[in-house]
Amino acid sequence: MSSPPLLLLLLFFFSSLNWVSSDPLSTFSVSRVDTSTVVCALLPTPIGPVLNCTALGTRAAPLNYPHRGVPYSAIAAGDAFLCGLTTTTTTTSMRWWEFRRDGTVGPTKRVYRGPTLSALSAGDGHVCGINNSTGSVVCWRWRKLGMRPISERGLTAVAVGGDFLCGLSANGTVVCAGGEGGVTNRPPKGRYSILGAGTRHACALSAAGELKCWGEGPGARVNATGDGFVSLALGEDRTCALRGNGTAACWGADGFGLPSGLRSELFVNIEGRGRVFCGVLTVNYSLVCWGRGNDTEAVDAGVFKRVLPGTCRPQSECKCGVLGDSGSVCNNSVICRTCPPSAATNLDLSNGSDRRRLVLIIVGAAGVAVFLAAGAGFALYRLRGERKCRVHDSGRLDRDRPPRADAQAGPMLDKLLSMGRGGSLEEFLLEELYDATAGFSDAHRIGTGSFGGVYRGVLSDGREVAMKRAEPGQQASTSYHTTGRPIAQQQQRNNKDKECAFLSELAALSRLNHKNLVRLFGYCSDGAERILVYEFVANGSLYDHLFHSDRPRPVDSWAVRLRVALDAARGIEYLHTYAVPPIVHRDIKSSNILLDSDWTAKVADFGLSRKDPDGSCTGSADVEAGGAAEGAVYRAAGTFGYMDPEYYRLQRLTTKSDIYSFGVVLLELLTGLKAIHWDEETRAPRNVVDCVEDEEVRCPLDRRIPPPTPAEIEAVERLGYIAATCVRLKSYDRPTMTDVVAGLERALLACLEPECLSRSTTGNRSST
Repeated sequence: MSSPPLLLLLLFFFSSLNWVSSDPLSTFSVSRVDTSTVVCALLPTPIGPVLNCTALGTRAAPLNYPHRGVPYSAIAAGDAFLCGLTTTTTTTSMRWWEFRRDGTVGPTKRVYRGPTLSALSAGDGHVCGINNSTGSVVCWRWRKLGMRPISERGLTAVAVGGDFLCGLSANGTVVCAGGEGGVTNRPPKGRYSILGAGTRHACALSAAGELKCWGEGPGARVNATGDGFVSLALGEDRTCALRGNGTAACWGADGFGLPSGLRSELFVNIEGRGRVFCGVLTVNYSLVCWGRGNDTEAVDAGVFKRVLPGTCRPQSECKCGVLGDSGSVCNNSVICRTCPPSAATNLDLSNGSDRRRLVLIIVGAAGVAVFLAAGAGFALYRLRGERKCRVHDSGRLDRDRPPRADAQAGPMLDKLLSMGRGGSLEEFLLEELYDATAGFSDAHRIGTGSFGGVYRGVLSDGREVAMKRAEPGQQASTSYHTTGRPIAQQQQRNNKDKECAFLSELAALSRLNHKNLVRLFGYCSDGAERILVYEFVANGSLYDHLFHSDRPRPVDSWAVRLRVALDAARGIEYLHTYAVPPIVHRDIKSSNILLDSDWTAKVADFGLSRKDPDGSCTGSADVEAGGAAEGAVYRAAGTFGYMDPEYYRLQRLTTKSDIYSFGVVLLELLTGLKAIHWDEETRAPRNVVDCVEDEEVRCPLDRRIPPPTPAEIEAVERLGYIAATCVRLKSYDRPTMTDVVAGLERALLACLEPECLSRSTTGNRSST
């Protein structure tokens, strides 16, 4: 067996490190206002990031800032001021607020509109950024930089202190300007990759993570080596640094240090101002602060329960991976991980110590490569005679397993995984899944999916999950197929459908990451067993809450129904617009929209999303394509009442087929009627789409919800119009899902009035 290439092993070694997210554009800030401290952050909401501020140690009501049509993407703050950025693909705007001593906020002013900014830093009284178009530094509220301006272009970072600023040039050298000489006269020699500035001192990190500080006061006397730092936060004579593994360390005047209760915590990012520092915890994206005055143990863990931990970006911009679970706080985007500093490219080979360090890196990397090659060879040797998910010495399990009906999934699954589609998924042992569900007993069964039963269980690590198990001999009752085959042939067809559904969801969800799509943890393929393991969505399906609940329900308000509709629309929009290649779900319905513990809607059940045009799953095309092809001819499959009549008639699949199905869901939300329901007047089944006449919904609104208030009427009318346009007979007359999302956002904003929210039952939905 040949060894893997050395370059690939080196990439594997460095990519396995836990690099945190460190962005030159921050999403939270610390500001000094007289004797108090104000902390601001971007909070994730269904309508995008919302800017919110609160004063530490007080009970003052939080301050909210309207996003004026475009959500804020980053913020920065100094002494008694706050800046907020709104960014499009080509333009950035920045607004400025002044904090008054009485805790109120002065009028806002737009101080910048121009090319996008690649970095932003605020000092005690000034703020500066890097113009993406020219590479030059631009500053606001700072007419004089002091001794000389920074004229260099192509800077990669900028840090603003009390009365000075420093920047990193393209080759890693530090340049400074302003001030009275304490910092600007003594910048360190060498090459650095990260820069930070406090009131009277500055610090820089080398590519190897070594910390160098200079300037005045106790903060300038910190020098730490070999600790692998990747991010800095500086204040008044205080310094905190973040390691690559997510832990933090602090030093400074009056014995300042990180509180003992936070020394084992992992952070995504940290920021500081004066004597207060804050950080976003990796475990739940909550914001904690520490270091008020001389009390280094004063920790305020209740600042914000959940914040945006970094700037949301398209996944295509993430060169070094995605921050875990960032899709749950970013709408149609993610937060990128920080790329690890390249030690080799920043070494100064004229320096003897750097030459020795380069030799050590090469020798160490070669040793790692040899070790990994040996381990890989041994693992391949062991796997030749056994499957990864095989359960040994488990007679009870073997007796319960039905014979394997189709041998196609083995090579197709191998092909899927070899293409890298399953790299982020776990492969579970069948024994563990049996133990978690008491042998897939009826007591653990919670429903039926596209290819078998759905079971609830708790894994050995404590995770509560839902498992979809393909059960031979059972055809999902909710799927509509026309067939005239004999029973034996139909059974074989059903088994192939289940194999295809397994591969469909595995291939689709293994590369999707969005808060409005049910998350797939992993799978198990062992003998005839095909099992998919998902996050458990606590509040069940929208269908159950609309039609199978006699108790008061949180969905019995127009505000919540609009939120649920918008959540689901964003999930479908992600499939149509941002998945590569796009995915057509093919089975959108209220029972496939699940509600989590915060009543956030998630689209589920991708078993019909990927099939070959003849309905089979035997070819490799569907594994390679990654989704149902736009405009291809497909055997009609879906759920009666939700299925696009044009798709059923022409068997030509497009994203507009999902639009029609989603329109039926919107009509269910409006009228409280099932897609196919019993009409008391005609004494016959009726489709809810019949409620639409001349682009208007003629059926009465759901009587279980109080009539719309004046604040709700516009929102409900807009919802009805969107539903009517979605179920137009001609697919080309229907809107795109992006249009639907925009319309629902406007409807929700129209409903977000005090009168509307006071009527909603959203007490269980987290506000942060």
